[in-house]
Amino acid sequence: SDELGGPIYNWVDIKSIGTEVITNGDYTHTDTTEPEYEYDEAYKTVGLPFEFSFYDQFLNSISISSNGQLFMSDWLSDENYNPQLLPDPFEVNNVIAPFWSDLDASSSGQIFYYYDEPNNSFIVQYENVPMYDEPTLIYTFQVILYDNGKIKFQYKDIEDELGFYVTGIENSDGSIGTLIANSTPAIKNGMAIELNPWLSFNSYSGELAAGTSTTIDVKFDAQILNEGEYDNYIFIRSNDHVESLYDKSIHLTVLGYLGTPQNIATEVIDTEVTLTWDDINGAESYYIYASVKPYSDFQDLTGFGTFNTELSWTVPYAGQKMFFYVVSSKADKKIERISNVTDEMILEYLTK
Repeated sequence: SDELGGPIYNWVDIKSIGTEVITNGDYTHTDTTEPEYEYDEAYKTVGLPFEFSFYDQFLNSISISSNGQLFMSDWLSDENYNPQLLPDPFEVNNVIAPFWSDLDASSSGQIFYYYDEPNNSFIVQYENVPMYDEPTLIYTFQVILYDNGKIKFQYKDIEDELGFYVTGIENSDGSIGTLIANSTPAIKNGMAIELNPWLSFNSYSGELAAGTSTTIDVKFDAQILNEGEYDNYIFIRSNDHVESLYDKSIHLTVLGYLGTPQNIATEVIDTEVTLTWDDINGAESYYIYASVKPYSDFQDLTGFGTFNTELSWTVPYAGQKMFFYVVSSKADKKIERISNVTDEMILEYLTK
């Protein structure tokens, strides 16, 4: 959320509406060697309100751990309190870790989960949970899973003395993962972190009457990807008695990275403001974004499928403070519509 165009921190407090687990005695496992810390090494498996896509899995349940992470399987190891770098082929794997550390909810704190149906999200909240053997170090944070595969971490109260922790995600065998932070002051109060899939849709479910059809928009986002080859699948599941499962393989080629426009300048003349910038080698078009806030609510002024090939852009100006950024792009690689879909869709997209 500190980055330009990054996610917005928006704490969704569920402690009065969510279901409490682990800290109310509703847990599945405990460390029997130290009964005085019965909630210290506990977890609870709960059903998800939607099928969640995580790497190559489609999940219907999640295991909430007392140590600040979610597992995509049953309890893997008594050593789960010990955070590890991601990815790591050794157990523990298959994990979503907003704040993986040796937390101890046996003395204080609460853990809740809640289905936010209007926003198609499942929220797990750690409320005032202390560090093991450090009762003055308490943490309040949450992880939000969305039905489109997006993951969001939010931090409300993170002590200055963060201690030993890991933030990130990892697949089922530890071969792929994303390490966001590792025992550094990278996370702080009022911060949000999002992990977004490069393949997403504008709708994930619905109903059709006989003889009718609908269109689902498919979004391919290469802005978060490095140069390389990427594969995925689109699965369509229905109650069609002839073909209940239909899938399309997706192959995405990210060709390279264009430079950032330099020497952006503005000039106000009467009721208009004109932006100018230097040309970028290899760029065929430019997209202009504007907002009245420095870090959020930026709008694409050029519009989807519209290409500005000039080195300037003019917009109306009403006297208020405005913020702009300019993105270089490759006009002939902008995907607007894909029709006549074959069994394999091969796409080429140049990263912005």
